[in-house]
Amino acid sequence: MLIAEHRARVAAALSLRRVPVPELVARLRDAVAGTEPGHVVVTESGDEYESLFGTFLPTDNPGWR
Repeated sequence: MLIAEHRARVAAALSLRRVPVPELVARLRDAVAGTEPGHVVVTESGDEYESLFGTFLPTDNPGWR
């Protein structure tokens, strides 16, 4: 059995809806962007980490459209 078949069987067994990768990336980006400015991750020395995606938007990558 191929990995794709296993993936489909597991998703069906768990009643999961399979979501395309571009939609998952967009959701992740929105979740990360939604944490700013109230939830900023800082280093031990107090420096703030930049956003995981910076200024990148999912629409910037034509392969994810």
